[in-house]
Amino acid sequence: MKNKKLYTLLEQNDTQELHLFNSWKDENGTCKVESNSLCNGMHFSEKADTPLFVCEDEENTRILCATRGRALCEKCIAQLYKSEKAAHLDLSLQED
Repeated sequence: MKNKKLYTLLEQNDTQELHLFNSWKDENGTCKVESNSLCNGMHFSEKADTPLFVCEDEENTRILCATRGRALCEKCIAQLYKSEKAAHLDLSLQED
């Protein structure tokens, strides 16, 4: 059931930086989280005890992240806002 984009926000234990993870709900409705953050800078095993939010859709994730301030990983936020169309444009603008 990975068809709807969901996100989980976790705090990195040693740096207190906040990272976004792709998430999904299994057939029982339990939130599951990918092992690496969107930026690949944090592994799930590095998380602090309590997630800040789990399995939120893209719109709610953007709203909830806007209230968190500078502790958010900039690379994770950039990935959240990067659309597929923009990704294709980026590739077409690269110089050889």
